[in-house]
Amino acid sequence: MAPTYRDSEVIWVRLFDSIPDEIRLGTVVLVERDGQPGVLFIKRVQKSHGGSYWVEGDNQDLSDRMHDSRTWGYIQAHEIKGRAIRSKKIAVSD
Repeated sequence: MAPTYRDSEVIWVRLFDSIPDEIRLGTVVLVERDGQPGVLFIKRVQKSHGGSYWVEGDNQDLSDRMHDSRTWGYIQAHEIKGRAIRSKKIAVSD
């Protein structure tokens, strides 16, 4: 699968105040792992099991797999901090 978002894009995220009901399969979410405060990941929800979610990046190369549920396992709902609502390509200068 080709990446949904690229380095040259700005992503708008709706942050959650509490654990949301609107997380469904296919939702692109902002994840902050308990063991990595301040480090944010953009991932897509692939599976859900109660209050746990299996998330993967759209970029299927090896480096992306190191930072999703293929390494982490299921994440907890409180680790999902928001969801992507829009993106826009920006001009990148060298």
